[in-house]
Amino acid sequence: MTKHTGNDSVADIEKTFPAESGLILYCFPDQRYGVSLADWDDDAVVADEQDAPNLGRYDVTLDDTYRYWMVFDGAAQPADWDQWVDVIDVHDGQLRAADISTDAIVKINQHRS
Repeated sequence: MTKHTGNDSVADIEKTFPAESGLILYCFPDQRYGVSLADWDDDAVVADEQDAPNLGRYDVTLDDTYRYWMVFDGAAQPADWDQWVDVIDVHDGQLRAADISTDAIVKINQHRS
């Protein structure tokens, strides 16, 4: 499995997330981006479980071409989208301009001195 690298300006973002120990977990771009599970072999990225004593923590490097990545249990291409077990936001904990509506910006600027 390889990581999607269709754009030279993408940034690799390292994420760590908890899950049951001993699983084979893969991340795949969220369905909201119009991707197809038929592209599993091209776009799925394996998450590696940390060694003891940190079992149950998984590390994965994702590019920010897609903000949201769905986590699937197992290496095989899922039969359908309902088999996801988690969703990773590569920008979790960061407020980005795209997260703020124009109305919110107007309100914020209204109260600036």
